[in-house]
Amino acid sequence: MLAKNGSPVFKFGDSGSERLFGPRGCIFHNSMFIVSDKCLKLFDSSGKFLRKIGEEGEADGQFEDPWGLCVDGQGNIVVCDYERGVVQQFSIEGHFTGKSVPTLKSPRGIAVMPDGRFIVTDNNGHKVFVMNR
Repeated sequence: MLAKNGSPVFKFGDSGSERLFGPRGCIFHNSMFIVSDKCLKLFDSSGKFLRKIGEEGEADGQFEDPWGLCVDGQGNIVVCDYERGVVQQFSIEGHFTGKSVPTLKSPRGIAVMPDGRFIVTDNNGHKVFVMNR
């Protein structure tokens, strides 16, 4: 968080067993910070580690390089896996629930549109995709 003068209000993820190693994205949802690192790491509003979702790997529900993320209208976490070229979906409890078809090269950013579709930026594909649920 930033104060009006731009100085941090507090920080988290820089110590302990759940230290962040290269956070790429962070959102705040239901009083939790959800951070894409080598997996997804969830912290409470004070920065205390709660749990992780996924792990490093190439299978569904695993990540090679998670970047942008958002939460859809049903409360699912949707995250871009840059190296695998897919967008994966998880329940807030951490269960893998689906992925995009393999047309993306390197998805990096994602946002939910008011109608429930997703906007996905594809870095190496040099495109922006509008994707259905």
